[in-house]
Amino acid sequence: QTTNFYTYAFPIVSSIKPDRLPSTSSSLVSLFGEHFGTNDYSPRIRIGSTSCEMSAWTSDSSVACKQSAQRDSTQLSLVISSSGFSSSPSTSAIALSLYRLIILRYMQGSVIGIPTTGSTTVTITGYGFGDNDLTPRIQLNSKPCESSLWVAESSLLCKTPSLLFSQSLNATVMVAGSASSAILSANASGPSVASLIPNFAATTGGAFVTLIGSGGFGTVASSQAARLGSTACTASIWTSDSSLMCRVAAGTGLNLTATFSAVSGLQSEGFKIFSYSSPNVFFSSPATSLPTTGETTITLVGNGFSPTHGNSSRVIASQSAISFSKTFWTSDSSLSFVQPNLAGRVDVSVLTDGQLSNSTSLVSAAPSISSISSHVWPSTGAVSVTLFGNNFAVFDTSPTASMGITSCESSRWISDSSLSCKSPSGAAFGQNGPVKITVAMLTENAIAGNWSFLSPVITAVGGGNGAIPTSGSVSVTLLGSHFGAVWYSQQSTLGATASEATMWTSDSSAAAKISAGFGPISSVAVTSWSQSGFLAANLSYASPNITAVSLGSPLPLTGSSIVTLQGQNMGMFSLSPVARIGDTACEESEWQSDSSVLCRTAAFGTSQFQSMFISIMGLSSSLLTDTIVSQTPYVSALHPTNAPTTGAMNVTIFGSDLGGMSPVIVGGRIGSTACADTIWQSTSTILCKLNPGLFANLTVYASLSNQQSPAMPAFSFDQPVPAFAGIGCIPKTGSEIVSI
Repeated sequence: QTTNFYTYAFPIVSSIKPDRLPSTSSSLVSLFGEHFGTNDYSPRIRIGSTSCEMSAWTSDSSVACKQSAQRDSTQLSLVISSSGFSSSPSTSAIALSLYRLIILRYMQGSVIGIPTTGSTTVTITGYGFGDNDLTPRIQLNSKPCESSLWVAESSLLCKTPSLLFSQSLNATVMVAGSASSAILSANASGPSVASLIPNFAATTGGAFVTLIGSGGFGTVASSQAARLGSTACTASIWTSDSSLMCRVAAGTGLNLTATFSAVSGLQSEGFKIFSYSSPNVFFSSPATSLPTTGETTITLVGNGFSPTHGNSSRVIASQSAISFSKTFWTSDSSLSFVQPNLAGRVDVSVLTDGQLSNSTSLVSAAPSISSISSHVWPSTGAVSVTLFGNNFAVFDTSPTASMGITSCESSRWISDSSLSCKSPSGAAFGQNGPVKITVAMLTENAIAGNWSFLSPVITAVGGGNGAIPTSGSVSVTLLGSHFGAVWYSQQSTLGATASEATMWTSDSSAAAKISAGFGPISSVAVTSWSQSGFLAANLSYASPNITAVSLGSPLPLTGSSIVTLQGQNMGMFSLSPVARIGDTACEESEWQSDSSVLCRTAAFGTSQFQSMFISIMGLSSSLLTDTIVSQTPYVSALHPTNAPTTGAMNVTIFGSDLGGMSPVIVGGRIGSTACADTIWQSTSTILCKLNPGLFANLTVYASLSNQQSPAMPAFSFDQPVPAFAGIGCIPKTGSEIVSI
């Protein structure tokens, strides 16, 4: 008899949900696979060495398990038993993978940026680290933590070892002989470049700069390298975790990125903190008197022009309209270029890799004037004058020209050698005013002393009719041409005396206020700056005029009395006047004002005058006056007081004011009979030669001109004394002549 045995297929687990189980509490787990039975055969499920608290069949492909808390950290196996059959041991791999996934999930994202110098405490979180301290051990990138400390079933502490910079860390946790590892998002801090000392270097390179950071350069030298911009340092010397020395390579550039790289090839974040020195221009040769037509090769000397020929160093001008198309690099300290057409001053700089140097100036040759087309023009201006010369520029720079101190009304560029100027209006300010031309702020005084405005011309004098008062202040009008298009402080003179004021009216007229003066005016002149115009004139100041005489009291015949002559036009200052009273000149004539002159009288030979006279600088005036009477003659005594009736003897008459000088017209009278002859001896004495006379107590008179002294009854002829009578008989009838 043959006995046959058969066996159903063993259960096979293909997946589990959830695939991550906590170690501190129970949880429901669904297992999926095949051969779990077509009916509920009371499956039993064990995870590791621990059976599920409850197992439940769902279908031939799924069962459920309430999983107990797991404390065992060794390898776990998953076993399903149903109707005495258990799952194959191959399912243990599923259970082991399941447990590791649980640990890895919770280790992610714990710490970011761990310093490479180590000794920093970090927390590693996860799951399944045990519900008590099982002396965990932790490694970061295969280096053990300086110390590892259990905190809880889900967290551990690690005091980090020194590390090299890396983008991520591989953390391995070993608990009770079981190891789990994961790539954490935490990383060892990378090199961070914060500054450079110094942060610049010469374009020729060779200098050392130090990269300063907050760490991450490594704790030991391990082929660290630095780069400035796109160029590696010619040498990189590690000094500490936070500093690295770099020997700068030759180059150019501004705000270049400084970066650090480790041997692993990982690179720091870059910061634009380094610049090569800007180009610097010391001088240019040549720099001045450059031809305006260009094509001169100019060399700039300095440094920082680029250490190699390939770099884009070029010359630029401050004026955007000027460009330098031909630039020749020679060395880091020399650069040449061909000067373009130039006018005036232009500042040039060197631009190297975005960096601009200081500027230096190029100055073209100053404009030079050799001749002008016209040398004389009217003061009204507006005459076209052409200036000839060179260096006026090969293009229009809006040049300006001036004649003397006045700019041309307009200036028009023609060529590098000619310029048109519309002459300015103005006064005739002389023949030495320079002709100037300014091109691009360069001015040249080239022509001097060979041009002029036309001199003023006087054709007539209006106003001032008749004699001009010596006090002046009378206005006359000067007529003519070229007095000036505007007021230029013109001046005028009449004779030798400048006018009180000259008021310009137009190019053809000016008003002159005549100053005080005396005598004739033979010429009139008007002056505009240094040029003058003249005209012969027939003008004259008024002659002196006596209108009154002030005596004060009768004039003594002895003179030295003061007489005031009053009138007009006697002068505004002393002109040595000469005055006379009658025919006798004053002892002294003194000017007082334009209206008065004093006369100190001389001794008079008469006591009456009919005129006054004054002469000043050849001009004279006389005044017929009423009789000017001096003091009346006075008789006080005579000697002798009697005389024979026969007369013919001299009698001396004494008195005063009997005449001030000899000869003098003086007369005497005794009684009604005038002296036969009167002889003046002094102002107090005259002699009277008597005519025959009779009577006693005769009145004595003295006369001077038409003035007669008061009568003095003091003179007598001798009385008659009968001595003999030749008488005979005298008839009674009378009519008989007898002699006594």
